[in-house]
Amino acid sequence: MSPAEIGYADVNGVALRYAVRRTGRPRLVLVHEMGGSLESWDEAADSLAAHWEILSYDARGAGLSEKIIGTVTIDDLAADLLALLDRIGWTGPVRAAGTAVGAATAIRAAVRTPDRFRALAALSPALGVPPDRRAATYATAETIERTGVRAATDHRWDRAWPPHLRDDPARAEAARCRKLGHDPKSFAALYRMVAEMNLAPDLARLSCPTLVLAGRFDATRPPEQVAAVAAAIPGATYEVVDSGHVMQAISPSIIADRLDRFFAATD
Repeated sequence: MSPAEIGYADVNGVALRYAVRRTGRPRLVLVHEMGGSLESWDEAADSLAAHWEILSYDARGAGLSEKIIGTVTIDDLAADLLALLDRIGWTGPVRAAGTAVGAATAIRAAVRTPDRFRALAALSPALGVPPDRRAATYATAETIERTGVRAATDHRWDRAWPPHLRDDPARAEAARCRKLGHDPKSFAALYRMVAEMNLAPDLARLSCPTLVLAGRFDATRPPEQVAAVAAAIPGATYEVVDSGHVMQAISPSIIADRLDRFFAATD
């Protein structure tokens, strides 16, 4: 397994931290969830590097990437991804997998530049919020700005990472602590972005093979919601896995194996 090489790039007006596992194999980019960082994918990425060259990165506002001042849109996040691919020389078609808002980022990038994506995997995809939840989402953003990320983490953590799935307590605690370490203004900006975005119209425009995964124990985005997303994507494969919301961090071996098999079939 090739060790991850950490790099930094100032692209699309934002400084991003990224990691590349160089193997000379077909290329796969991994996009983390809101509240995550490139470390969210580390264990799965280490497994996937047996067959793929891997790029993971901290999205703007996350990890060690530049923080968000003001507002951000899903188009900004998609443009960041495309600019980073350009910077590191990944100009040909890639596979991409994203979780929650990371899935939305990959979907928007694939719709904007279909020639650059050979296949896509959307894990617990977050495409927006229903109109009746927008006010509550804005209120959560305001609370985060005022009191910190913990206000949107502690009482929801069991929904995202159910206790019975914490076979490795240290892994779960590390993920929770990384989320708590997020910049409150950036996190609030992302909440507002989700409240305002609607990627449903993008789904019918996806032209590459797409795998949609739901977590059987995901109370944040239950399987029936994810099934509706898959049904709107032409030819999509939909599966339910025995995991939770941030499934690549909760169940890295299961997710790595499923992604490996799906992407291998897209040659």
